[in-house]
Amino acid sequence: GLLANHDTAELCRRAFAADPELATITLRTPAPHPHDAPPRPLPPQPPPDAPTPPALPQGGARPGGRPRRQTRAADQ
Repeated sequence: GLLANHDTAELCRRAFAADPELATITLRTPAPHPHDAPPRPLPPQPPPDAPTPPALPQGGARPGGRPRRQTRAADQ
């Protein structure tokens, strides 16, 4: 249920001190209303006058545009 007391932590401390069988406490907080949640941060954007990063090579991981051919030991 809803814990309306402002001394919930003190009540839990007393309960744990009085009963050695207690081992775990779980508290759930209500989810905020979607309209009350703060906006998610956006990744930093480069300034408008920043140079454009170089393009990645096309068609493979090495310059020249074509990936290396995969060979099997039997082909060599």
